[in-house]
Amino acid sequence: MASFYFIFLAFFIAIIFIHPKKATYLLWIPLFTYPHGWWYQRGYLPLNIGADDLLCALLFLVFFFRVTLFDRKKVRYGFAFWTITGFTLILLIANLNGYVIGAEVEWLVPVKAILKAFIYWGFFYCILHAIDDKRDLIKHLTAFSVACTLGAGTVILQYYTPEIGVIFTAPAGLREIALASGMRSSGVFMNPNGAACVLAAIVPILSGASRLVGRWSYEIWSLLATGSAVVALFATQSRSGLIACAMGFAAMALRRGQRGWAMVMVLTVLVTAILLPGARESFQMRMLSTYASESGQYDQNLLGRIGTWKSYLHTATPTIYLLGQGFDQGVYRNGMESHNAYIALLTVYGVAGVLWFIGLVAGIFRQAWICRNLNDPALKNVMKACMLSFLVWAVYGLASDAVSSQYPRYLLFFIVVMVDRIPRLNGVTIPARGAARNTALAMAPKISTC
Repeated sequence: MASFYFIFLAFFIAIIFIHPKKATYLLWIPLFTYPHGWWYQRGYLPLNIGADDLLCALLFLVFFFRVTLFDRKKVRYGFAFWTITGFTLILLIANLNGYVIGAEVEWLVPVKAILKAFIYWGFFYCILHAIDDKRDLIKHLTAFSVACTLGAGTVILQYYTPEIGVIFTAPAGLREIALASGMRSSGVFMNPNGAACVLAAIVPILSGASRLVGRWSYEIWSLLATGSAVVALFATQSRSGLIACAMGFAAMALRRGQRGWAMVMVLTVLVTAILLPGARESFQMRMLSTYASESGQYDQNLLGRIGTWKSYLHTATPTIYLLGQGFDQGVYRNGMESHNAYIALLTVYGVAGVLWFIGLVAGIFRQAWICRNLNDPALKNVMKACMLSFLVWAVYGLASDAVSSQYPRYLLFFIVVMVDRIPRLNGVTIPARGAARNTALAMAPKISTC
């Protein structure tokens, strides 16, 4: 296992140095197949730095020096840049304030959270500056979809062979894993609910990418990937994920061009319910236990989440409401995460977090409004797909901290970059393979790619 994984890492490190632009989309594969538990237990790097963090940091350094400095590519200040930068700075302030007001947390905890945030800022900086035309857009949508499908494979693998799938489990969740078939699977996503969020949101993106490419072979692949995502979602047994998926399904069913995809989701659910009776029964029990009509009692898990929301609001001081406290300090003070992204925005990231989210929503809708005048229907479809994925993320955020969770945050920032770049690609000339990219951009009539 160790030899194979180091060869795997060496391959992607080589791509980063040889062709950093290709690495911006290929790097999704190691991120969505990263064996969290296996790497954590061995501690190969100082401070137990993850291989995923190492790859992203290395990519940013190479990309920044080669593309931004040496090739003098302009920084694309815009919606995506300021949104991701703003969140990173808010997270920095919140974690520093959390450490000041709660000395019980070891100093290394907020430092690692801050470093990780800046590392992923650098990763999305590279993605933002690597999408120059529709061909690049297709590559990034495809790579993200393939990576999510591989992640779905880890969820399914953990469901059927938990003794193998445990290598993907987050360190904090190792103690909760029971090596028995029928458990809730999370795979590489570290949390079953987080897995369900990403798996439900990837379906609209697959649909939009398929319409953009316009090839029957790509559409078949997208349909198969959709089936894999729905099967994996079943294995997570996530109620919030199911609700988010249902919202996405309803939105797709209302659009004429995506009704076929909605039917595929329905058929996949039916087939999965037949082929995975254990998951179906467990899922059914979880849904039925939400409210017991005989006793008039709600599920203890649901009541516990409501209690957690109250706890976060009750324990937050005026300083926390103003500056935030960071995710880890919030968990220390309340015993668990907030289980609500919107409460977390206020009590974990402070007033600035709320204002940031308002700006995020306004910016996404502004980009969508700009796209209504595009003369490329394929780009319009991709924008609509990103809007549907954001809807899934927003619904999921009602039951979990989708802002602080790693993979749902990946999804959110990916959507932000996509909706930023899509309007700017309208009319951009796609260069011939091997042609200089700057020449092609110069040919685009009065279209800014920054």
